[in-house]
Amino acid sequence: MKLLIFIQLILTTYAFVPDYFSITKPGNQFQPANIIELLAINPNIRTLIRCAILCDRNIQCRTFDYDSISKQCRLFEGSIDTGILLSVSSASVVGSIKIDESLYDLYNASSDACVNNRFLVSDTLNDWCHCPIHTFWNRSICVNQRYDGEVCANDNWCRTDLNITCVSSICTGNGSSPLISSTTVTTTITKTTSTTSSSTSSSTSSSSTTTTTTSTSSSSSTTSSSSSTSSSSTTTTTTTTKTTSSSSTTSSTTKTSTSSTTTAMSTVAPPCPPQSVSNGTLLYLMNPISSIYPNYTCYAYTWTATALSATLSFFFRHDPGGWMIDDVSVYYGTTQKIINGGFEAGSLTGWNYSGHCGNNVGQAYSGSSYAKSGSWYYYDPCSGYSGSNSSGDTISQTFSTIAGGTYTISFWLTNYYCCNQTEIANITLI
Repeated sequence: MKLLIFIQLILTTYAFVPDYFSITKPGNQFQPANIIELLAINPNIRTLIRCAILCDRNIQCRTFDYDSISKQCRLFEGSIDTGILLSVSSASVVGSIKIDESLYDLYNASSDACVNNRFLVSDTLNDWCHCPIHTFWNRSICVNQRYDGEVCANDNWCRTDLNITCVSSICTGNGSSPLISSTTVTTTITKTTSTTSSSTSSSTSSSSTTTTTTSTSSSSSTTSSSSSTSSSSTTTTTTTTKTTSSSSTTSSTTKTSTSSTTTAMSTVAPPCPPQSVSNGTLLYLMNPISSIYPNYTCYAYTWTATALSATLSFFFRHDPGGWMIDDVSVYYGTTQKIINGGFEAGSLTGWNYSGHCGNNVGQAYSGSSYAKSGSWYYYDPCSGYSGSNSSGDTISQTFSTIAGGTYTISFWLTNYYCCNQTEIANITLI
């Protein structure tokens, strides 16, 4: 698959039309129909091909854009025809999967037929292949669910996760992401200006004029046979030395002015009042004293990231009975960091699973009367473990973070057929 993408991107470079990915000309950026369709922002992606591979690995991704200067790769679940292409710098391009009926030939086939399929979800519980989350079957292909005011045939055509339903053949609801609250971020900008002035002073040192005069007297000696006269001349040497030195004195004046700008950052309000937490255990329940099934309890937290990534984990063991969890969310502003948090993909798509149960392992289950919302939820009836408290099932997701950024975590949890000392729920964020 990766080789196919590579070949097709090379073909695109040479103006051939690929069968799998379509790449726009430079100077384009993708704007989705709704910001909630932004799946991920990946920094430091060195090449366009790497960005395309990231999209290919995410079953929800249908469109991406890549900036070769900033090395930023953004993934979107909306098809390119549902959004807008913006004209930007020539360093940015938009890539999209060319949706074709042949990609969905296995729709409604048995689950084992699409286990490794890029475009369909393998639902082992109900033994069939169906559309990924936030898409619906239009009898030919899986297309994106619709927003407020768009035509629909039933609720499945609409973004029910945003409380949009089909009313009189029109998707009707709030038409946007969940409840929005506003927080204020203050940015301080410091500007420093340096001014340099120079003055020149001149110092002159002069040596005195020195005159040295040397006189030698002449002597005369006379003999009878010869006469010899020796005389020396008078030499006067005058030396005048004048030294001029110049030095520059530089004065530096630094002027600092500080101004503040205030930017409003929208954040998704959690479904219940949050607690402030740090890295570690968010919730630990052992041997609950009562069962409130099928009513769920909401848990919400605010957390400040300290690294570039974090892992949210849910550990469960329960014998007999089981734990049920639904609507798991981690928001940074209005960006959802969790994939398939409501398990509406009909599988554990986006989640990493590990476990030590002898039987009855956790998985996504269908049933609107059991789910907190939608039709799917995660049910973990883990049993047959070795006996230690470390034996059980774990599902987890690792997501990118910005150090110093504030994130909102929430989920709904309930237990079924309690109460026994073997029941444990341990939720951590590290």
